Amino acid sequence: MSGVIEALAVSFGRDANEKLVDLVRGAKTRDVFAPVTVIVPSNYVAVTLRRDLASGDYGTTSWVGTGLVATDFVTSYRLAETLSGEQFLAQGRRPIRDVVIGTVMRQVLAEEPGIFRPIVHHAATERELVRVYRELRDLTDDELGLLAASSDRSAEVVRVCTAAQRKLKDRWFDEFDLFGSREVNTDRLSELGKLILFIPQQLANHEISFLSQLSEISPIDALIGLTGVEDADSSSQRAVHRFGTSLSLPEVKAPAVGKVVSVSDPDDEVRTVVRSVVGLLDQGMMASQIAILYPHKFPYRRLLEEYLNTSGVSFNGLSSRSIANSMLGRFIATLLAIPDSDLRVDEVLEFLASSQLLRHR
Repeated sequence: MSGVIEALAVSFGRDANEKLVDLVRGAKTRDVFAPVTVIVPSNYVAVTLRRDLASGDYGTTSWVGTGLVATDFVTSYRLAETLSGEQFLAQGRRPIRDVVIGTVMRQVLAEEPGIFRPIVHHAATERELVRVYRELRDLTDDELGLLAASSDRSAEVVRVCTAAQRKLKDRWFDEFDLFGSREVNTDRLSELGKLILFIPQQLANHEISFLSQLSEISPIDALIGLTGVEDADSSSQRAVHRFGTSLSLPEVKAPAVGKVVSVSDPDDEVRTVVRSVVGLLDQGMMASQIAILYPHKFPYRRLLEEYLNTSGVSFNGLSSRSIANSMLGRFIATLLAIPDSDLRVDEVLEFLASSQLLRHR
């Protein structure tokens, strides 16, 4: 790629945010209203970054001081939609959704189920084919051919996904169509101002080509997050290589384990971790700077939730209580399972006895 992408290696966390603030401040040296567009991995990152930078905790974003003005945070998909989406809408094509892909998958399988005949009506078949369809959309025709030649099963998957794409392409478009478009609205691109790519994560091939194409029109500064661990940094290094550039700073040092604690069981593990968290909070560390990682959902998620709540520590994370575990969830699951037991009297009576039914008069 011959675009102008200046890559800068940063550590994840505070270092990355501070470098981003420096770039934003540099773009607003003369005019605080100079537009800046930060390309982020997800909408969640966009919300978090906006709050962090506006708080002033990572430095001033302009010569005026803290706060944000004329600074936008978008994903690469939204950026592509802004710059190239109008041409697809003018053709009468609409943004695609998974439900549309699933519908077309059912049509393809109904016409020629192939090896999927025994499971053609199973919901998981459609769900997995939709997922694989999304993955295969990033491959070229030659790559699809190589994949199809690898095995009979791969050939069938490629056949179904290719047939679905033929049915969809005239009426619908997705992010890969946007990334692959060669027509970019240069007027809108100029309105976006300085472009900054923030900590890209596992960029698709079409996405890399799209960003490289943009960089030929408007230079892009890329903040590449590195951990110092080769396996963890492989996707970032691959993106830098595809951009045809090199990192302007040496790789960061790999994080080192500061302390290892040996305990008897998961319950003791969680108690030890929660005590450490409370200790860090008592020392003045911000809760947003603490993260707890665990290897398995069971039993750690439930234990962490219980002990953190007992300790009065507010936290953000996935709940151990799902809708399926609620009273209503158990009621629906049991009700749907009754036909599988041939409506045996004991099963029906047990269901009625365990359910809280309300009688309306």
